[in-house]
This record gives sequence, structure tokens and C-alpha cells, in this order.
Amino acid sequence: MTYAYDCKKCMKTNFSMKSKGETSSEGNTGMKSSCCHKCSNPECKDYGECDCFEKNQEIRWGHIKKRIEEGWIPPVLDEEGSDGDNPN
Repeated sequence: MTYAYDCKKCMKTNFSMKSKGETSSEGNTGMKSSCCHKCSNPECKDYGECDCFEKNQEIRWGHIKKRIEEGWIPPVLDEEGSDGDNPN
């Protein structure tokens, strides 16, 4: 399972409170994904496109489809009782 966390390398945002409870911020922060550890902030030295989440989803879906074909998981039926593969 993947998760996101704050990037410590670019977490230099300065927050301040204004009157009437308004806040302002200066600087950029980024988030990292646990699967690739690349930062979402283009100004960070760890910045990079992370595609591991999509790859992991494709792998998981392949495992699920295989289990359905093997009979471990029953196919999901639509409202008419068809599994979508059989036209009858």
C-alpha cells in the first residue's frame, strides 16, 4: 500500500497569521509518495514524476483478473445476472 508524506527537503514554507484569522504562506512544500519517494514540488531537488502508483494498480488488477479466471473470486454480475463476457 502506498501513502503520501511531507517532503522534509523543501518544507521551508513560512506561515503567518493576519488579522481576522486570515493566514498567509510563503514558499513551496511538496509531497512524496512512499513507492517512489519523489517530490511533487518542481523547485525541490527530489522532484520527479512518480508513476509507480499506476504500475502497482495495474499489477494488482492483473492478479485479481487471474484469480477470477482461476475461480478463486466469483465474477461480478450486472443487474441482469450476466458477468459481461457471455452474451446469453
